[in-house]
Amino acid sequence: MMSAMTRRLFARLAGPLVLGGVLSLALVGASVLTEEPEPDPRAGAGEAAAAFESAYEALAADFDAAVALAPDTESTLAELTASVRAVRLAYSDFGATVARIEMPTGAAVDVAAMRAAIENMLVAFDLQGATTTVPAYQEANPAAAAAYQAARAAIQAVRRTLAELSLPPAGSAGSVPLPTPGTGQQQLAPEYLVQGRVTDAVAWRDDLLRVGIANADPRYVDDESLGIRAGWVAAFPALLTDAGLVRAEAEAPRGGLSGVVVRLPDPSREAARDNAPYLAFAVRDDDGTCAGGVISGYPALTTSTPVDVARGQVCTGLAVAAAAGFGSD
Repeated sequence: MMSAMTRRLFARLAGPLVLGGVLSLALVGASVLTEEPEPDPRAGAGEAAAAFESAYEALAADFDAAVALAPDTESTLAELTASVRAVRLAYSDFGATVARIEMPTGAAVDVAAMRAAIENMLVAFDLQGATTTVPAYQEANPAAAAAYQAARAAIQAVRRTLAELSLPPAGSAGSVPLPTPGTGQQQLAPEYLVQGRVTDAVAWRDDLLRVGIANADPRYVDDESLGIRAGWVAAFPALLTDAGLVRAEAEAPRGGLSGVVVRLPDPSREAARDNAPYLAFAVRDDDGTCAGGVISGYPALTTSTPVDVARGQVCTGLAVAAAAGFGSD
């Protein structure tokens, strides 16, 4: 049995203990109920994009130097493997540099995919660089080439994502009103444009790819070409009048262009990396030669794909899209 004195002592001790426990539980409950704000997926994107582009420029220079070690198909095995090892070092250095960049959370998925792709490429290049015979080198080449292409694609995906995250959301306090499409494009007067006639369809196509990418902006949601058509018209106003611009199903006229609408490979789905928007076009010069091109990408249209069109083949944006593997328009 507990004595009266013991009960009084316990009561004096238990009171503060119980009260303290209640307060502790209350504080714990309050901390649980207070939600931490979600991190901004764009935070630091501008700085990360600038640092990433600097690293990418260094990679491009190192890659060119590495490829120069084996300049032609007659290179010896020693030259070929030396080139592979140099390319491997360039990508290894790039990966180490990028690892020090503080990336925005919105790029986490693409960055992780890029790191994995680079690691796979380094392993493939290690195997090819260690070969001791030409047949072994050639046998290892398809795997190394595939890994290299995958790494390049993954790097470009990170570049696009960082560029997109660096843009203020439309309508936000930090956003800048979009200019009218094409207003930033200067008129061009290239050598292949002679007295209003195009003398080189391929050179013209290459310029149209560059101009199109420079003017494309996914925020032009009310423009069916996302600014590309306006940029083309501003660059070549004498050629690309309404008569010089025709739908993708129609043959490109001489000095004209077929295909001015951005489309989706699968129009039943939303735009995504595996359903990237594209604009396929064909042009014809004054001699009737045709050349094609595709501008594509997600979230921004930053990829240019030239498409050769043989004389006598259909010269339409629709045909170019099919030839480039984008399906039918």
